[in-house]
Amino acid sequence: MITRIHGKINFECDGCGEVLDTETRDFEEARQSMRSEMWDSQKEGDVWCHYCSRCADEPALTKGK
Repeated sequence: MITRIHGKINFECDGCGEVLDTETRDFEEARQSMRSEMWDSQKEGDVWCHYCSRCADEPALTKGK
C-alpha cells in the first residue's frame, strides 16, 4: 500500500504492515528507495501490493495473510 504523510510517500507492506518512509514526495525517488531496501511490488488483480524484504521472500501463497 502507498500512503502520503505530509506529501511524503510511504510504502506499507501488504504482508506484515511494516512501513518504509521514503522521505520524498517524488514517486520515482520513492520507488528507488523501495528497491534499495529490497522491497518488492506486485500487481495482484487490479491492485499493486508492496512487500518488505522479509515478506518478499515468502512463497506467493502466504502473502497478504
